[in-house]
Amino acid sequence: MNGYSGEEIIGKHISVFYATKEEPPNEQSSIDLKTAKETGRCEYEGWKSKKDGSKFYANTVVTLLLNEDNSFKAFAKITRDITIRKKLEEENKLLTSQLEEKVDQRTKELAIVVKELEAFSYSVSHDIRRPSEQ
Repeated sequence: MNGYSGEEIIGKHISVFYATKEEPPNEQSSIDLKTAKETGRCEYEGWKSKKDGSKFYANTVVTLLLNEDNSFKAFAKITRDITIRKKLEEENKLLTSQLEEKVDQRTKELAIVVKELEAFSYSVSHDIRRPSEQ
């Protein structure tokens, strides 16, 4: 998914795989590893860079692996490309917002029509009670 071969990944620090010329490795990777070491796992989402520099939105889970004696062995990391899901969520937010605006607009229009109907109803009711003089 990231464009790296197994030989390029094994034994490297996690931050290397998402660093670009514009975005060097950051401290967040170390914080994520510390969290995984303390709690057993760390999960997060965010934009990542592939080896070729292209971007994708990822869900990442870092899990602590232990030896039989419960001593630290390594970390396992699973990254899922959720770019399409993220785009669909953003589209859904936009469509929901547009729908809410339409509902508000229609509610205002309906309130105006109701007032007009009440005025008409009052006028008709008034005319029925008092016949017009001829």
